[in-house]
Amino acid sequence: MGQFSHHQRYRCNCCTFWTKTTQAALLEVECQPLMGDPMLGFLKETGELVQKLDNAEQVHGNIVVMTRDAKKNNVTSWQLAKIAQASGAAALIVVNIDRFFADEVLRVEVPEGESPDAIDLPGLS
Repeated sequence: MGQFSHHQRYRCNCCTFWTKTTQAALLEVECQPLMGDPMLGFLKETGELVQKLDNAEQVHGNIVVMTRDAKKNNVTSWQLAKIAQASGAAALIVVNIDRFFADEVLRVEVPEGESPDAIDLPGLS
């Protein structure tokens, strides 16, 4: 559960890469993509932003995939990156699931009062 099937296909028109990490680049990385739980970064019942993913143990050391619908909620890619980092992810992929603006690039912007160094996680949005 949570792993990608080789039968699933995803379209990517354009994307944004962010942050270089302080970690040394490794020539060989063994990890797998896993869906974050909750994928949107908040609890549907309460709308409360999570601090850590429910499946953080599985995510630790792997690439986590999370989704963002900018028109339905206010969770930013920055907030998703903080959640992924707190969950021990090796990297984060943020997928835009807004069906009305499917080609929109979701940029990662550092919020006022935050340091760009607060996220030490490679990502793709």
